Amino acid sequence: MAASSYPDDWDERRRKVYSHDNYTCQQCGARGGSSGDTELHAHHLTPRSEGGSDSLDNLQTLCVNCHNSQHKHDITRDTTQNDQQDTVNNHLSRVYTILPFFFFVVIKHLIAPLAAGYGYFYILSEASSTAGSISTSQNILG
Repeated sequence: MAASSYPDDWDERRRKVYSHDNYTCQQCGARGGSSGDTELHAHHLTPRSEGGSDSLDNLQTLCVNCHNSQHKHDITRDTTQNDQQDTVNNHLSRVYTILPFFFFVVIKHLIAPLAAGYGYFYILSEASSTAGSISTSQNILG
């Protein structure tokens, strides 16, 4: 499950569950927080995929090993992959946000001045060619 699908206050809920469970894995009794060095996770008793909610009464504290055994796969690997995907998505959204601005800057500061410069030199060359033909015609007449 992608980290972005969690509610905005997920970290607060997770900490409340840890505190409620005294920073202790509810399966094996391993301790985390200031009382131990075990990595703790908030586990959904009824999985979200089966209609379980993120409410505190549907969450319990498990150590990483017990959490993995509940899911029958490495939950930390899933979280890392989802975090990496979220990071990629965040970078892409920034790129797509910046692209219009980038094109505006390129047009304003590169293409427009080049076009103006080209137009200026075109007018100068036309003016000098016109002046040259006027001067040539005056020499012929005079």
